[in-house]
Formats: sequence, C-alpha cells, structure tokens
Amino acid sequence: MNEVIKAYEKKILKIYTEHEDYELFHSFPGAGPSIGPRLMAFFGDDRELFQSVEEVLKTSEVAPVTIQSGKMNIVRRRFLCDRFTQLSFVEFANNSVRSSIWAHEFYYHKKALNMPHFCILRALAYKWIRIMYRCWKTRTNYCEKTYLQVLDKRQPAWYQKVMT
Repeated sequence: MNEVIKAYEKKILKIYTEHEDYELFHSFPGAGPSIGPRLMAFFGDDRELFQSVEEVLKTSEVAPVTIQSGKMNIVRRRFLCDRFTQLSFVEFANNSVRSSIWAHEFYYHKKALNMPHFCILRALAYKWIRIMYRCWKTRTNYCEKTYLQVLDKRQPAWYQKVMT
C-alpha cells in the first residue's frame, strides 16, 4: 500500500512540476510539493471558471457563514463543506506563517488578541485566497516584496502595530 501511495505522489509531483502554472503556485510561500498541487487543482486551468474572488472564497469553503436574526449576529466557520479543500487552504496558511513575513506578523498579532489558532488560520487563508486569485487570474507569480509594499500603502491596523 505504501508503494502505491508513493507511486501516486510521484505522478502527481511530475504533473505538477510540468504544468504551465507550476511557477505561479510554487511562488507562494509554504506551497510545497504536497499542498502546491492541491491549490493548483482547486483553481484549475480555466481562467473563466471564477468570475470574482467572492466565488473563489465561497467555493473554497473558507468564507465564514453569517447568521442574523433581529439583534443576534453570529459569524462561524462552515461545517457542511468540502473539508479537503478547506483544510488544504488552512494547511497552506499554517505553512505560510513560517515562510512569509506578513503572514507571520498577521498570525502573531491575532494570537496576541487571544484569537483561537484555527480561526486565525482561516482568516489568513481568506487573505491568501484573495492574493492567489489575483495572481492566478493575471498569471503573475507571487512576490512577497510587492505585497509588503501594498501593505505599506494600505497600513492595516495589524500591520501598523507590527511595523512600529
């Protein structure tokens, strides 16, 4: 059984590295040989498949569910969903904390606010999906330096505290 799994992993890696979008997905920090192919498979080849980033977020199952009734407002994670896809993005977000400056700072800022680990990872995955969609749609490799420049201009609250 182990040999069969290794053979499949080898085939998947070969297809992944020979694909035209390999460099694009390989450019994301933390998208190694196991998660990179999963991300690439999710987005696919058809650039017209997703018309907006909101479609991608809903399909990826990372977008939260909001329940409102009167004065009650609850935001929670999706329970009835494709767990493999959702976990692929969450695992990638977790890996990116070790490989990306801004992801690391985002994670530890939220951690200091006592946000639970998996809530932070889902929030980080949400951000990464927006970035991935843009890169995928424009066929542009991810560049950490470019994104840090964008953050310098936007100055989100978590980034301001980190950079001062």
